Amino acid sequence: MSIRLLNIPNFCVSYYLFGIKQRYDFDYVPNSEYSKFNFRPLAILEKNGKIIIIDNSDPVGVDMNLLDASSFFFATNKLLGDSRYEHDKIFPLFPHYPIDTSGLYLEKFWKGIFSKNSKKIVKEIYRLQKRPKFQLEEQLQIEGNTIFFSGSIWKNEPEANEVRYRFIKFCMENPLIKFEGGLLPRDDGNNFGYDEVISPRRYSPIEFLNLSKKSLFGFNNAAVKGAISWRVAEYLNHSIPIVSLPFKIEIPKLPIHGKQVHFIDTVDEIPEFLNFALSNNAYLNQLSQGGADFFKEFCLPEVQAKSIFQKIDS
Repeated sequence: MSIRLLNIPNFCVSYYLFGIKQRYDFDYVPNSEYSKFNFRPLAILEKNGKIIIIDNSDPVGVDMNLLDASSFFFATNKLLGDSRYEHDKIFPLFPHYPIDTSGLYLEKFWKGIFSKNSKKIVKEIYRLQKRPKFQLEEQLQIEGNTIFFSGSIWKNEPEANEVRYRFIKFCMENPLIKFEGGLLPRDDGNNFGYDEVISPRRYSPIEFLNLSKKSLFGFNNAAVKGAISWRVAEYLNHSIPIVSLPFKIEIPKLPIHGKQVHFIDTVDEIPEFLNFALSNNAYLNQLSQGGADFFKEFCLPEVQAKSIFQKIDS
């Protein structure tokens, strides 16, 4: 199987490049037609004359020129009910998260270090090195009374900000919960009135993961423009039970409520669920195991790579 990568993706696509390399490998063959898409969250691939797009952008629509040029367009954030994504070429993907593929990035793009792209390539390698390396994780045993949550305050996402704020407040107000984290202060100093839940510090990706693994569960809400958060795939791989508001994007198969993910309709359900979680470790461990099984069946990098190319070759 001959697969060519025609652009230089940014670190957001690391998960999929890792999966393709595991099963098929690929060669980087720069194409001037697609150079304007370098260092963006998408990969442009070619196999047997077919152009395949893997798009990890926020759900802000698709580039119509890319869509027209492609035979298959795979979108991490295929927004539900949005006409911009209603096209027979566009297919949803399972959750993913950026991982440390700095070695692979250097292997494929090292020649670019001696070109006008040198600074951008070095920047991507630096960003990749801050991410965890991928490995399939062992099952956790859920216990204790700790909740960890840390998240951004976005300028144009009042709904997401409010949901996160209320979740943190509910955790802080429960006397039986030991809470760590909070909303991250904005660089411009405007925290939109959420100062009472501002995190005392920032967490590196590795710290974030280690603290999440000690948490009773991980909370998920829709990210920017309704995008699925990276934390979903990371939680699933590390068998961290997930309590989630409804997904706003399409994935090929939803996790089963009560078995693989605990879905809630509104954040107002959190206070009751916190009390339930404190005395129902068996249920949390059921979610932990079910989420890990879902990840192994559908979300592994090599599984997603296989699924993509099976669809192309069918």
